[in-house]
Amino acid sequence: GGAAAALAPLLEETETLRARVDELQRLVGRGAPPAALRAAIDQRLLNLTESLTRHHLAVDAVAVPDEVQRAARRELSRQIEAMCERVDGISLQVRAGAGE
Repeated sequence: GGAAAALAPLLEETETLRARVDELQRLVGRGAPPAALRAAIDQRLLNLTESLTRHHLAVDAVAVPDEVQRAARRELSRQIEAMCERVDGISLQVRAGAGE
């Protein structure tokens, strides 16, 4: 249906964003990053937060005709919220390493 077709590219984008979150998690997962990398990581965190926010708005904007599609959209929304929480945690870890 139309909603399934509308959700398909959003599912793909969700996976792309998840890969970016995973990559950042690995990058800082071994402790606070060196000072030389901190500004670049901060910028990537900011860009990722903005991308997740735009993506969440796009998911919320999809009109879904039935309960099955609404449930799929809600699940996608929950996944995005979980990624936002992970990014917040990474950001806290980076700031803690900076002594802030």
